[in-house]
Amino acid sequence: MVVFLDGMRLYMRLPIEADLPDITRWMNNWEVTRNLMRFTPASNEEESEWLKKNNKDTGKGCALTMVLKETDEPIGVMSLFVLDWRSRLGTTGAFIEKSSIGAKGMAQKLKCFSSTMPLLV
Repeated sequence: MVVFLDGMRLYMRLPIEADLPDITRWMNNWEVTRNLMRFTPASNEEESEWLKKNNKDTGKGCALTMVLKETDEPIGVMSLFVLDWRSRLGTTGAFIEKSSIGAKGMAQKLKCFSSTMPLLV
């Protein structure tokens, strides 16, 4: 496993096959995805295809699994997309499974990520 970003309470890495059951469950949970553009149910097959596409380096962005360090539990996904490498600008999007007790307060800390990477949790 390669850690992409390492913070005090969590780290981010590329999603792996073992994350698919969690990601599929999250994508089918309205409480988790109510603010996302997606509104249709996700199947295991769709999420498996997404994983294959996501983990290819296109230079246009990627999604990262957020994992709590203390439990090694995946708690959500953060996407980096519409990247403009020349200007060093891009767009972020994230969702966190609310039922993860250890994830409380993470959403506010993740906002720091969009402006300054060193402030990540």
